[in-house]
Amino acid sequence: MKECISQFPPLKEKENSLIELPKWPSQLNKAPQYAVEIKNFLDIFKSDTRRWQRRVTYYKNVLNLKLGSSSVRSVIDMNAGFGGFATALIADPV
Repeated sequence: MKECISQFPPLKEKENSLIELPKWPSQLNKAPQYAVEIKNFLDIFKSDTRRWQRRVTYYKNVLNLKLGSSSVRSVIDMNAGFGGFATALIADPV
């Protein structure tokens, strides 16, 4: 489970412990505020989004998946990373 938990950088003096997230679904395409502390995060975030877009498109085509139908009960990936998986599925009724 350790890999599934996002680590927040330590807070600097006088910073608020609550991190404001963008509203849904705009948060799918915006890097989280805490990420500025991570080296090259914007590139990593964009790369993660593109990777999941390719993967989801590939699996939907190869497996002829009809997401949102009774044949697909659950859609989850424990290694989804930074939201790219959710972004790739936003148009599907899941």
